[in-house]
Amino acid sequence: MSLQDLGSLGEFVGAVAVVFSLLYLATQIRQNTQAVRASSYQDVAQGVRAYMALLAQDERLAQIYLRGAAQSDELAPAESLQFEMLVGHFFANFDVAVDLYKRHMIDEKMMTPHTRFAVSLLGEAGVRDWWQRSQGFFSDDLRAHIESAGISAGRSATELAQSSAPLT
Repeated sequence: MSLQDLGSLGEFVGAVAVVFSLLYLATQIRQNTQAVRASSYQDVAQGVRAYMALLAQDERLAQIYLRGAAQSDELAPAESLQFEMLVGHFFANFDVAVDLYKRHMIDEKMMTPHTRFAVSLLGEAGVRDWWQRSQGFFSDDLRAHIESAGISAGRSATELAQSSAPLT
């Protein structure tokens, strides 16, 4: 075998090694993307669980939420602040979920229940009033998502929950 043949063989082996390296890298990137998506899913789910736990574990806070959701202008100033922070807590997490959905980090299967939950909250007069006052603190994407679900149109909670869908 000549020196030129050995050089050609070396180039071929090098090319094969590069192809295998690229295939390995693609596999690693795919696995990493799946891990990041799973982590994003977990983070969004944890945010909703934390919100629900706040209401489930504190009867006084649950009563404030129920009164505020029905008619927020009947709350005392401290209660009003608690109601606004509680609802804001959910919508801050929902804002993150919308962002992750738009970046394809969570899928429609995850987004749809969150949208329906937001719709059910906004079906309450006090929460809708809060949203009208507070929407400027949230992303354009969240506001567009809420508008696309028809939430701000003042429809009933049942109508909204049946018609809600994730962003397209």
